[in-house]
Amino acid sequence: MWFLDVVLGCGSWMWFLDVVLGCGSWMWFLDVVLGCGSWMWLDVVDWMWLIGCG
Repeated sequence: MWFLDVVLGCGSWMWFLDVVLGCGSWMWFLDVVLGCGSWMWLDVVDWMWLIGCG
C-alpha cells in the first residue's frame, strides 16, 4: 500500500522527497531498502497517509 503511495504520489510528496534525497530520513530509508523490521512503522504511518489521501 505504501508502495502505491510512492508510485502515485497520493498525499506523499513530502516523504517521497525524503526517499529520493534521503534528507533526514536515513533510519526509515534503510527500512525501505532492507525491509528490516519496517512493517511496524509502515503500517502505522501508511494508515495515516491513506486516511489523508482518502
